[in-house]
Amino acid sequence: MGACEGGVQGTLSAIDRTTARTGAHTVSLRRCTVSFRRRAAASLVDLGLGAVLAALLASTTGQFFARRAVVAFHIGEPDSSWTGVVPMVLGVVSPLSYGFAFGWLVVLLADAVAGATPGKLFTGLAVVPVGGALSPRRARWIRTVVKTAPLWTFSLALVVGSGNGVRFSMGLSVATAVGLVVSVGRGRPAVHDGIAGTRVAGHEVIRKSG
Repeated sequence: MGACEGGVQGTLSAIDRTTARTGAHTVSLRRCTVSFRRRAAASLVDLGLGAVLAALLASTTGQFFARRAVVAFHIGEPDSSWTGVVPMVLGVVSPLSYGFAFGWLVVLLADAVAGATPGKLFTGLAVVPVGGALSPRRARWIRTVVKTAPLWTFSLALVVGSGNGVRFSMGLSVATAVGLVVSVGRGRPAVHDGIAGTRVAGHEVIRKSG
């Protein structure tokens, strides 16, 4: 059995008869099962690497995003709405907290560039397009742009100093999380996979189909 991202354990009936193409390989996703543990392990690895990268960049990009947060939220000004416990905690580690989204984004961009993030490589997974409507590279980029929307909108909002933009990205994060939970609960592909026409398959599926 292979492994695909997009639902809980079991057969994904929606792609039972679908063929995915990745590079020179034709990948059959028939009877492809989805391991939640495997997907979660890949996500945790990527999350951890994003945090490490954010820490390494704390003195450069982290400081930059922290300074932009002061502008976006009018921190220290009488009319600032960014007050309370949460802003205070974030302020203590501002170079890391405000730069984390950028660090995580850089890690996840590997999906678009190479077809797999470090976490996916570690767990033997790769992004593959299905249906053949788009080229593999275009499908991966569309998937990555949709999946990482909360991260790049947050970083972009800080760059332009937009507090409303940051709030929008936070709302988008909640919507993305809810959508993922609903998709997993119903055994359906995640929203980003549905839009881009992709799935995540195990390397063993690709090897057998090559």
